Order: sequence, then structure tokens, then C-alpha cells
Amino acid sequence: MTLNELLKNKLTINGIWIDSYKVDEHRHRFWLESTKKRYKKIRYQTQSGMKEVLFPRHVKVHEILALYIKGLYGDGFFYAPVTENGITNYYLICIKDDCVISPSDTIITESMLAYLLSEKEKSEYSSLNITVINNEIFNAIYEEYKNQGKKYRVKSLKIYTAISVSVFLFTMFVFVFFLY
Repeated sequence: MTLNELLKNKLTINGIWIDSYKVDEHRHRFWLESTKKRYKKIRYQTQSGMKEVLFPRHVKVHEILALYIKGLYGDGFFYAPVTENGITNYYLICIKDDCVISPSDTIITESMLAYLLSEKEKSEYSSLNITVINNEIFNAIYEEYKNQGKKYRVKSLKIYTAISVSVFLFTMFVFVFFLY
């Protein structure tokens, strides 16, 4: 399994990961508030509480690749090669203190990855382990994605069934009530 195959199976990258205590500058807050109107806000659990990420409205929480990496592998500096049309770029995600660091969770060039790896030891992320995401990791993520998809479908089916039964019972009650 490769990243391209995961993306074809509806897993999604490129979220806008929000860390509320870092939103200080007025222009950034203004941009963030206007962006929230166009995107779906998804809340996810971390060790320090709930955090937010913005994705296009069609994305569901179980379709976010970064949350699987965070859940399965924890903190770290993860990257994977992505080859498209003979050009190799890299998917990068950085997770620290159980939070996805913005603006990671994106595709970058090889030169940008080399620069980030060379500067990592001088940064606040020096304690994070570097992991190359290989096919085994992608396979584990895909298996977890399939399991979560099944749970999501079962939950949706239960909700739709409960709504349908409630509407049916209400209709029957109204019908019987007006009959007498």
C-alpha cells in the first residue's frame, strides 16, 4: 500500500490544524475565522484536551490520515515518498505532544524535506524520532481505516434505523389518536 493508494481510498491530507493558544496575531485570527466559514471544523482528542482541524465539508473524521498516524504511532516526525508522473515529492507530518503540528500534513518537495531534516536538531522538535513511512505502516493504517469505516457505517445504520422507527411510531400514534 502506498500513500497514493490510501488517498484514492478516500483518506485525506492537508488539513488546517488549529492550536488555539498560538492564535495571537489579529490578522491570523481574522484569516482563521473567515476560513472556518468555508470548512468543516472537526474536533479530535489529545492528551491535553480537544483540538480542532479544518477540512472540506465532505470529509468525515474517520477519513483523516493524520489522525491514524497519531493514534497508531504517536509523536514523531514522519515522511513518505510520493511519486507522481516521475517526480518524487514527500508527504510530511509532524506530531508533538499528541498534536499534529501545522502546517505539516502536506506534500513537500525533496529539497524542502532535506532542509527540514537538517534543521530539525536545532529546533523545538529535536526530541522527535524520524520515521520513514513504509508500506507496512500504510498497510496498518489502511486496516485501521477499514475497521473505523465499518464502525462508522454500523453507527450510521443504527441512527437511521432509530430515526425511521421513531417516525413510524409517531405516525402510528397520530393515526390512532385521530381515529378515536
